[in-house]
Amino acid sequence: MKLKRAILSVLLISSLTVSCINVSVRDLEKYMENAGKAMATHDYQEAIAWYQKAADSGSAEAKFWVAKLHNEGRGVEKDVEGAFKLYKEAAESGHIKSQYELARKYQIGEGVEKNSEEAFRWYSIAAEQGHSDAQYNLAKMYAEGEGTARDLNEAERWYKEAASQGNFKADYELVRLWGKKK
Repeated sequence: MKLKRAILSVLLISSLTVSCINVSVRDLEKYMENAGKAMATHDYQEAIAWYQKAADSGSAEAKFWVAKLHNEGRGVEKDVEGAFKLYKEAAESGHIKSQYELARKYQIGEGVEKNSEEAFRWYSIAAEQGHSDAQYNLAKMYAEGEGTARDLNEAERWYKEAASQGNFKADYELVRLWGKKK
């Protein structure tokens, strides 16, 4: 009898946990949908309110959008330092667009002290996951020796990766690089 009650208790707790997870996923989808609708009508204050709810629920995509709106000063006062922190949180959780933006911030010193090595590191992470602009910027860093040792072979590799995804700037840089290698 005690075993039967224990099993029923575990099953009840498990089903409650699953239903709570499903509710929060549904809520997260609703938050993101409402934010998207607000963005479509350029109601950035409404959008940031919905994105913030989703971000508070753990959505890296929502953190990216909150960061972007803070960075641009849409719907909120412009805050590049706050945007940097949010990009970093989302990037550390694996969000590719945030990894790219974080690298860009490090490279130009916006919202954080300029750090070419960190820019190189974050471009590398995003590039490995297929982000075309990160691949292009990583190639440029290799070609110029920024944040890493100059390596024209690696520059060529990453320009080719970016070009294969339709990045026309990478096509142009490949031609220039091949001219330098002759």
